[in-house]
Amino acid sequence: MSPLQKETFKNLSGIKLNKKNLINKIFIKEFGIQNKILKNYLEFSRIFKQSQKVYNGFSKVILLESAKNQ
Repeated sequence: MSPLQKETFKNLSGIKLNKKNLINKIFIKEFGIQNKILKNYLEFSRIFKQSQKVYNGFSKVILLESAKNQ
């Protein structure tokens, strides 16, 4: 192989590696974003369930109080 061919081959293989790294970075970034969305959803879901329990508790208290007052 001539020096020019070696240099070209090295550059081409470097481009392939860079493309692979870029794809990995994009995947990790996307996965990270999806992971954050999932965590936020799970946190929201947990808070929503807790608020439902509180609401149900309040409605039971209100029903009991209104039954007592009648």
